[in-house]
Amino acid sequence: MQARSRSRLWLAFLLIRYGALRLGEALSVDDKKDFHFSANQLFVQGANARQVQLPQPVMDQIAELLQSPMLFGLRGEIFQLDPGYLRRKIYERAKACGLPGKLFNPRVILHSRAIALLCGGVPLQVVQSFLGQPNLNMTANFLEFSADAVENIVGR
Repeated sequence: MQARSRSRLWLAFLLIRYGALRLGEALSVDDKKDFHFSANQLFVQGANARQVQLPQPVMDQIAELLQSPMLFGLRGEIFQLDPGYLRRKIYERAKACGLPGKLFNPRVILHSRAIALLCGGVPLQVVQSFLGQPNLNMTANFLEFSADAVENIVGR
């Protein structure tokens, strides 16, 4: 039973981390209909509905976990976890790593994906669409530059 719970938590974490899903979005995924494995896509339902492209290794891991016999009885409901339980587990992992909860929680995990995409050169509009944000200003908040970086960008 513990392995089942761990697998479900890991699946939710993968969606938050690599899909930049909000906690509620991750927990409302229908594992039977929202994944398009041949295209490495996840269809996110709700107010910020969108298609999210996931890295191939992540999709492979999700597919493998979803095929696990221990999750068969939960198909269609695998991601339906208590949000408080998932938060508690994330905070436990943060504490075990010596991190304060404010530095490792679902929102920080989602934001880290946005920052990684922006640092990787993904255009702001693409990141906005990926996150399902209504305007560029919200996405632009992820862009912060040190004084040295500003000097390098604008020139001396």
